[in-house]
Amino acid sequence: MQYDPGEEAYVTVHSDRDLEAVDSTIVEAVAAVTDSEPTEIPPLHNVIDPEALGELFAQPRRAEYRNRTEGAVTFRLAGCEVRFHADGRIVVTPPENE
Repeated sequence: MQYDPGEEAYVTVHSDRDLEAVDSTIVEAVAAVTDSEPTEIPPLHNVIDPEALGELFAQPRRAEYRNRTEGAVTFRLAGCEVRFHADGRIVVTPPENE
């Protein structure tokens, strides 16, 4: 995870389109930004349906959707703004007081 001054946020990339891994990658990214353990982060399913999130950007089976690279979902987790992009980028903006 690296800090992007242009975004004023931390950025990582989720390369594995597995639904379970999306959940873990997001929680681990938020934990890193908030200097917390992943177990200290509220469950992702409290703020967004991880299965739906994974399905939204999972590699579709239909050929016409295989190269989906546009779109993003934004939500808040542990005080951070989290944007999960279709291309796999996860952008985590720290809480205001950080």
